[in-house]
Amino acid sequence: MSRCLAGNEPGLAGYWPLNEGTGNTVCDKTQNANHGSVHQATWELSEVPVLAAVIETQEIVSMTDAKTVQERLQTVLNFDGIDDKIDIDYAKEINPATFTIEAWVMFIGGDGYRSVLTSRDGSDVDGCKGYLFYATPSQKWEFWLGSGEVGASWIVLGGADIEINTWVHLTGVYDGKSDTAYFYVNGQEVSKRENVKFKTNSKRPFRIGAGNTEQPGYGDYLFNGKIAEIRLWNKVRTAKEIQSKLVHRLKGDEAGLVGYWPLSEGSGTLAREKAKKPQNGKIFGDAVWGQSLMPIIDAPDAKERLLNSTGLEDYGYWWKKLSEAQADKPKVPFRRGRIWS
Repeated sequence: MSRCLAGNEPGLAGYWPLNEGTGNTVCDKTQNANHGSVHQATWELSEVPVLAAVIETQEIVSMTDAKTVQERLQTVLNFDGIDDKIDIDYAKEINPATFTIEAWVMFIGGDGYRSVLTSRDGSDVDGCKGYLFYATPSQKWEFWLGSGEVGASWIVLGGADIEINTWVHLTGVYDGKSDTAYFYVNGQEVSKRENVKFKTNSKRPFRIGAGNTEQPGYGDYLFNGKIAEIRLWNKVRTAKEIQSKLVHRLKGDEAGLVGYWPLSEGSGTLAREKAKKPQNGKIFGDAVWGQSLMPIIDAPDAKERLLNSTGLEDYGYWWKKLSEAQADKPKVPFRRGRIWS
């Protein structure tokens, strides 16, 4: 009665906690996903005698796999593949020589090459520079890098087949010390190239939803689909590090994070950057804000210790919570053991 549910309890057909705090949608947290619409009611904070769900088990549920996280309605930006894009002015800080770039994307369809994001200049003639993610005509995900060498082709790391109308997490990594490039799909390495010479974009905007480079004769390579959670780091992130944050929104102050565009504003024509040195993006075309079910959850609150904590820490935290809730009641035995949420 006084505890939140997880949403997967046997026989539970509908569960609406009403704890969104904003917006006009209340989410059904069961697999039935019968979400509701709010009419004229307003959100407010209030103290209620309800504790977060506690699960006692010997099994640790990994939150690094997107499939283990119940999908939730999230604000995302929809690109129509015709004229929608985001331009972020060139800055040296967001074009590091060693980097990790991440994005959550859903491809709806379209012919030709469609670019999720692009940071590039130059051309096949005078030398390709920078990098990009492509949805290819053969319905594959690819990660491209430019060496800057005159006449050299793009260095291509092939990826997995595209699943239309399905969210996928893409990560491209370049290690400038070892000259090695990696491509990850949903946190799993799908391609690796050694002896890669990479030259950074030196003047063009960082673009989301398009691949235009102001080069005569080149297409715009506009993306048709949904995009969220663009993250740029000035360091190599390992598979383990990628997986650890894959399904969590970031706070913006993480070490090495030089660009973070969640695309969660919900309105307006600015894509706000939330890392240490803001580089806001301007939205062009008729890109539409909307909501989509995707396996993303908010950054964990440190005091709740929901992740990366020991059973003892969890025990201590929940013992404190239970003690506070039962301060004016008879003592109730609390079984020791690890508690995982």
